[in-house]
Amino acid sequence: PHEVVVSSDGSTAVVTDYGGRSGGNTLTVIDVPGLAVERTIDLGDHRRPHGIDFMPGDEVVAVTTEQSRHVVLVDVATGEIVSELPTEGDVSHMLAVPGSGDLIYTSDFRDATVTEIEVARGATVRKFQVPVTPEAVGVTPDGSEVWVGSNELGIVSVVDTASGNVAEALANFGWPKRVVFSEDGETALNPDLRGNELRIVDAESRKEKRRVSFPDAGPQSIVFSADGKHAFQSLSLENRVAVVELESGAIVGYLPAGNRP
Repeated sequence: PHEVVVSSDGSTAVVTDYGGRSGGNTLTVIDVPGLAVERTIDLGDHRRPHGIDFMPGDEVVAVTTEQSRHVVLVDVATGEIVSELPTEGDVSHMLAVPGSGDLIYTSDFRDATVTEIEVARGATVRKFQVPVTPEAVGVTPDGSEVWVGSNELGIVSVVDTASGNVAEALANFGWPKRVVFSEDGETALNPDLRGNELRIVDAESRKEKRRVSFPDAGPQSIVFSADGKHAFQSLSLENRVAVVELESGAIVGYLPAGNRP
């Protein structure tokens, strides 16, 4: 298991089963209140599922499949693959979906590109050249900007989706592991895995509001709380999740987790 997304009502979680050496090709659907696996969805030839997000309405998930170079749209209830969208990218790793759900953006790790896919047409419509080894990718809710992290250079760049221009926004990361936006688009969260800190950023000005330090803790994935006032930050080297109050940057608690969350 690698990435996980939860429906907006909190009832269903879907996990990408990335797999071992041979590569996985399934999704695991979890009944969250019941703490039980509901079903396993077979993706067939689409192997190495990784990045995942719910499309608007929470009935369908979009999933990158690295080996087949696709984003697949999967009906969570039926397990049916409803659409197969080629990324034409080498190792399309993570994805981001704007609020409208009409487009999907993928970070193409080996190609140093961000791919824009038009869902209705089922086709790649644009490629944006970005700094090398892009992994983290996020899109503002209004779809105007795509933020992407370069693992090798330790920077976060911003793609203006109207003009296609790419500009450096944040620098001096050890590893900009994720980019996550608040629902109102005002705040971006940027965990730095090797820098062992979280940057809380004003999205409009691209200025840091504050940093939160996690010494030797390995911060990786991060999500906002439902009310947007806190963030849950996985600490992969401490086997727990930190609860961060975003207004102050204070760590207000921890939740236990399994090995290397």
